[in-house]
Amino acid sequence: MSSHFNATGPGTSSRRNSHSAITPTNASTSASSPGLGTSSGPSSSGRRGSSRPNSRTSMSIDQIGDAVARRRGSRQMSNPSSPRMQPKVKDTSRKFVLDLGRQLDCGPIDPTKYETLKHIGRGAFGSVHLIKSRKENNLFALKTMSYGDQENRTHVQREIQLLIKLMHPFVIALYDLYTEGDSAKAQTMNLVMTYCDGGDLSKLIKTVRKNLDSMDASQHKDKLYSPQNFLRWFCMSCLSLDYLHSNQILHRDIKPDNIFLSASSKNCRLGDFGLAKQLGSDEDVVKTEVGTTYYISPEIVSNKGYSYPTDVWSLGCVMYELVTLNLPYYGDNLTAFVDSLM
Repeated sequence: MSSHFNATGPGTSSRRNSHSAITPTNASTSASSPGLGTSSGPSSSGRRGSSRPNSRTSMSIDQIGDAVARRRGSRQMSNPSSPRMQPKVKDTSRKFVLDLGRQLDCGPIDPTKYETLKHIGRGAFGSVHLIKSRKENNLFALKTMSYGDQENRTHVQREIQLLIKLMHPFVIALYDLYTEGDSAKAQTMNLVMTYCDGGDLSKLIKTVRKNLDSMDASQHKDKLYSPQNFLRWFCMSCLSLDYLHSNQILHRDIKPDNIFLSASSKNCRLGDFGLAKQLGSDEDVVKTEVGTTYYISPEIVSNKGYSYPTDVWSLGCVMYELVTLNLPYYGDNLTAFVDSLM
């Protein structure tokens, strides 16, 4: 028996700003320069025509500016393809929006469709394997989650309904779904998702930290671990958060384990939306205490309502740890951690 998943949710718009500046000529310098200011007599240099009054002396700075503008305008008229001639239209569309019309059918597994290669990880809600499509030989990550009891079923359905409408180059994408297991209690849901061959930021941080502890400087020079990539990953993560927040989605679990790397393209993608929440409006706040201890914001610790800034706080903690290899806030127990945070 197959299931049917679709996506519904709001879309948003963005603004693009552009400006230009004209740097004026310094009036005091121009007035005192030879050939630009009023002459009191023939030039001592004896140059031909040096005693002739300059016609520019009768023009003010504003008049010169008007003349320059008219000259530029005539040049643009002679070149209609000039960008300045194009009408300025305010762009109110977003390049990346939620795919609200996307649908995926979920049925029993087709053994001829994918080949399982190896086990690559395990999370709080299931395991992850590397698989390959037999037809196109494309690599994917297969996330397997328990779909038996009602609590797990509700959690899985909520994550799928969110993932199915996310389409962004820096967010993990969902490509396919299928179920396994005969009985309802033993049934599992399988999510075919983007595979990132560079692992995640947590793995990179642990590797570099371990090499530093062993004083092996040569191994510390990881190709991916560089300031250029730090800035690149930070910008990509900000763009992914902007995409989510613009579509009223709160991730709530930003941490190194959930930022996945591509060793080949040096890009990163934000993943694991198990704790993500779709808000009703930009003014909504959430009070449920979720997240990973060392990356949660002060609003969560103090039992206050929180919203989009909590994701930004968590991303800041991740980037701090990536650059320094140390946690920004730490404690041997929860009380000590709260004291260091607050």
